[in-house]
Amino acid sequence: MKYALPLAVIASFTATSTYADKIHQLPSQSIQVSSAHLTTRIEWQKFPHIKINDSDLKDSPRSAVVRIHANTQGKVNHAEIQDSTGLKALDQKIIQAVLNARVKPHIENDIAMPIIGYQVFNLKPSEEHEACQYTFNSQLWQKQQKNPKAQFQYLEQPNLHISTLDLKGSDRKIIYKMKLKHDQIQSIKIIQGSGIYTLDQQFKSDLQGTKVRIKAKASHLWLYKPRQIKDQITFKLTSCS
Repeated sequence: MKYALPLAVIASFTATSTYADKIHQLPSQSIQVSSAHLTTRIEWQKFPHIKINDSDLKDSPRSAVVRIHANTQGKVNHAEIQDSTGLKALDQKIIQAVLNARVKPHIENDIAMPIIGYQVFNLKPSEEHEACQYTFNSQLWQKQQKNPKAQFQYLEQPNLHISTLDLKGSDRKIIYKMKLKHDQIQSIKIIQGSGIYTLDQQFKSDLQGTKVRIKAKASHLWLYKPRQIKDQITFKLTSCS
């Protein structure tokens, strides 16, 4: 005996089959998420400058660890205390200084990446008879003071935010190379560091953007390219003025 299916049922099977085919034929989609560069040693274009006094520290040494998020341009768009100083007001001053600073962008395959990293801050009370603020007195700076016609010249004396307390009890020397462009220091590369990472970063931040001048013969092919100049500076505990 033959059975005839109702036309409505046949139409339902056909529609269901067609719908299922369409589901299986939907194109696959992928979502690309921009990853961030993770680091425990942040390089700074402008190092955080924390304005505090002994009363902010309650006359005791303080330390903090800050977790930092920076975008591809180096702007700090988020900062949070990972390890507190124990003083809420002091933590907020540190956060504000970090937000006003600027991170050196991380470049990977010619593409700038966001950065997530950590910065440690060690803060100590500064007794007047112990703390002395250094002035910039590098080897080339001394040379141009003796010879106003020196080939390379700093057109202004960089303002350093470095004191004897930053040396942690020892004399320090930094040997560095400056990349020049448009008569100013575009970037600084530390060749021989002081042995204190935060001191090196502060020094680089203080020199960034300083106006300079270099005299060279027009016949030099590298005259129109970014130039690099090597210099060094020594910080001595007994010769701070």
